[in-house]
Amino acid sequence: MPVACWMLNRHTNRQSMRRSQPLFSANHPQPGDGGLRGAVHAGDSVMRVVMAADPAGQAYLEQLRSVIEEHGWEVCDLSAEGLPSDDWPTVVLSVGSLVVSGQADRGIVIGPTGNGEALVINRIPEIRCTVCWDSRSARVARQELDANVLALSRELVPAARARRIVATWLQRSFRPSTHHEPERFERRLPDLIALGNPNGRGRHLSPFLDEPTYICEHCREEFAFQLELLDGATQELIEECPVCGQENRILVEIDAQGAIRTSGDPDVSH
Repeated sequence: MPVACWMLNRHTNRQSMRRSQPLFSANHPQPGDGGLRGAVHAGDSVMRVVMAADPAGQAYLEQLRSVIEEHGWEVCDLSAEGLPSDDWPTVVLSVGSLVVSGQADRGIVIGPTGNGEALVINRIPEIRCTVCWDSRSARVARQELDANVLALSRELVPAARARRIVATWLQRSFRPSTHHEPERFERRLPDLIALGNPNGRGRHLSPFLDEPTYICEHCREEFAFQLELLDGATQELIEECPVCGQENRILVEIDAQGAIRTSGDPDVSH
């Protein structure tokens, strides 16, 4: 059974994300304890892969889980099984956030073609996700491009080939070919990250939060409020003004470029 890492639930028409249990087993085998033969370790812990498949891809994911565990990696499954299809981008972003935060070493996302998943997750600064179609593209993704997330197509890549792709991707590390002057590539990585993160923190405070401002409908003072980006592109919030203490009904829209627009309650007259 998949490890239930997060629980997604809806409360008062809003979606919240909360931990249901530790992301990975607290008693996973340590180096030298004989728990996993050939396990890959980072320091004193087993390397960790966070995975997610769209609602139709769970069986496909399970065929890949075994090859990951055979290599000694620990798996966390965030799949969208049982969730509405429009929640799938939220799950994809969660995979990227866990990789960036260091709670997982690498991530794998599975969709019909993998392209949509890659487009979504690559919006997160420091995520480098590539769609791989064979073992060669997987090798290049890790060895030459330092990809930390792998996107797979469950419709176009048979599971048997996907297992070989995953095995190659896990075994490789970032080690550009010597004739390509590896130091030239390595020193350019910060530049690439900065392109997607021009303000040092990206467009938002994090993949989950931002703090837009709003002018109070009652006292006309401007105040900031916390916005949970994963709650959806259209939200309706009730926020208390810290100046006058009155409640404001705020309508929020987030467009495809990540820009936030706020508007007030149309029933409130000024």
